[in-house]
Amino acid sequence: MSEVNFNSKAFTYAKNSLVQKSASEVLLNLLSIQPGEDVLDLCCGPGHITKKYEQLFRSCGFDVIHSELREESNLFSPEEAYKIYQSGAENGYLNQSFYTETLTEDYISSFRELVKEAFEEQTDDSDMIDLKFKRIYLIAKKQ
Repeated sequence: MSEVNFNSKAFTYAKNSLVQKSASEVLLNLLSIQPGEDVLDLCCGPGHITKKYEQLFRSCGFDVIHSELREESNLFSPEEAYKIYQSGAENGYLNQSFYTETLTEDYISSFRELVKEAFEEQTDDSDMIDLKFKRIYLIAKKQ
């Protein structure tokens, strides 16, 4: 089987994570952040919601005093890495709305097995996978 390196594919997540983007937009609208309120963003991902927070903060009278993009690295077992994949990225790969052909249960099952195998193949000597994530850190101060 050919090696699948998910770190090299991570840049497409921001473009294709339509379910997550939609959910974050709903969340942001539900928050109804008002001047004088405190907000702590503890999310991870490509920074879509954090960028929206920055715009909202500025419009509510906050000064953004620090904004930083960092690549962080964490070790996970293949099972943990697969759960992380299923919690978000899988929607981009197995979302029927992206395809003109119907994704059958056999196809979906086979695809998932290939992903599991790829995670197993990427383990190091300690049977762990080093996943790298881009994170945006934002610090805002009330005016």
